[in-house]
Amino acid sequence: MKRRRVFLLILTLLLGGTACHPSSAPDIGVAQTKDESMADRLKLSVFYEEDTSMAIAEYDENATIQKMEEAFNIDFEFYHPSWGSESQTVGDMFSSGDFCDILYLSGNYNYKGGDEAAIEDGVYRDLTALAEAYMPNYYALISSDETLRRAAYNDDGKIVGLLVIPYDLTEEKADSPVTMGGLMVRKDWLEEAGLDVPVTYKDWEEMLTVFKDSYGCTQPFYMPGMGYNKQFPGFSAGLGAIPSMQMKDGKVVYGTATEGWKAYITLMADWYARGLIGAEYVVNDIYGIDAQACIREESGAMLSIYYYAGEMEAQIGGDAEFCAVLYPVTEEGQISPGKDRLDILGKRKIYVTTGVTDEELPHVLSFLDQLYDPETAFDLNYGVEGEDYIYNDAGKIAFTEKITGSGEYTPRQMMEGSLLPTALMGLKDSRRDLTGISEEEIQMCETWAKDGEDIYIPSVTLTAAEQEIYDRVMLDIEPYMKEMTNRMIVGASDIDKEWDRYIETMAQMGLEDAVKCYQDAYNRYMHR
Repeated sequence: MKRRRVFLLILTLLLGGTACHPSSAPDIGVAQTKDESMADRLKLSVFYEEDTSMAIAEYDENATIQKMEEAFNIDFEFYHPSWGSESQTVGDMFSSGDFCDILYLSGNYNYKGGDEAAIEDGVYRDLTALAEAYMPNYYALISSDETLRRAAYNDDGKIVGLLVIPYDLTEEKADSPVTMGGLMVRKDWLEEAGLDVPVTYKDWEEMLTVFKDSYGCTQPFYMPGMGYNKQFPGFSAGLGAIPSMQMKDGKVVYGTATEGWKAYITLMADWYARGLIGAEYVVNDIYGIDAQACIREESGAMLSIYYYAGEMEAQIGGDAEFCAVLYPVTEEGQISPGKDRLDILGKRKIYVTTGVTDEELPHVLSFLDQLYDPETAFDLNYGVEGEDYIYNDAGKIAFTEKITGSGEYTPRQMMEGSLLPTALMGLKDSRRDLTGISEEEIQMCETWAKDGEDIYIPSVTLTAAEQEIYDRVMLDIEPYMKEMTNRMIVGASDIDKEWDRYIETMAQMGLEDAVKCYQDAYNRYMHR
């Protein structure tokens, strides 16, 4: 504990600068703060998926990162893809062999063949023995909880990537992630039309029809460009299907080969014919998020993140107001099983690659381990008491005007620009984003959190052989599924006539083999 206090004291001194410009750091030897593994200056390249905050051009400009460089004796170089190009960028990085030392990746974009293949091919480091030797904070954390332990190790008992763990730093405990996105609709229009907040798909039809007929919306519901949203799939979940492998009655199935997906396509085809989704929705944002469509009042309902609401209301003007709604279900009283889960435990990991030499490993792992020390992580996430935050009369953390009072940027953008960016957290405290936001925005997040999540498969690990089978099969199936889904939605193919052929074609492509890979992986996961 004494070592921690010494390190935190030095970090506090280092974090005492302005919001976007570092103060001159005191000349303190890093060996005093940690151990001899950090005595030599190290250059470390870091890849992360998210784009940078608008408050800064690059993470190199982030004040906390600049002071972390001094505290940990590391020069960071950051690399990130542009919005929407993540999959292509990650694939190109691995195929070229030119990868960074540290990779922050989600399960959506990873090494072809999986973690085990990445080790065999000399890309990822096996951290099983190294974590215990050099990462006492991380090792203690994953050993303290059965859920964390199961997610931290693969089926062979290896630690490949480090978990990004949802964590409440104010309470110093692992926690469920905050649900910060979901469906958002024009509340003022609902009130003017005398409509209740929509619950069922039938309610949605009624609401979207009003948006079209009374408010002139050309695409009342802003449909994702693919006809579905693979990352945020909750809109179809109320019908029992999502566009990926999923759970159904305790077994793994491919959602788009179920009757639930047929019901979804049938419903979307009806909405398309009635003008409730855009005639040219295929050119929409693939994630279904476009603030400008709502600002132009082309749309009155879309998938969104809490902080877009205020921005859109301000630009629309007048009495414009958005509210969060749950994903639709077929009958009142039901709960959708498909809430947004960006932070599924085990989905997002930090990988150490072979770009880090054996000599550099103790330094790198000691640095990463500090991201899992709750006290250090708290200071990195919240800054300096009295300068960046205070405790209000209710004993809750409140950010100071240094974070909230910029005017040019939102509080969230200032957090990302001056404190530890969300994309680089080891202990991910989603509640930081909620500190200082409006009561309306907090209520949005609380609303979205009420949806269920039973439809999702846990973060299982496919073997290299299974991953090869799965990748080969889905390389054919996914584009075919996407094509046929949209052909049936826009009426180019008759659903009733084509559905059986669609199912048969995917079966011929080897769908059963791909499902078996996930079922076997799920079975192993449950026996870890």
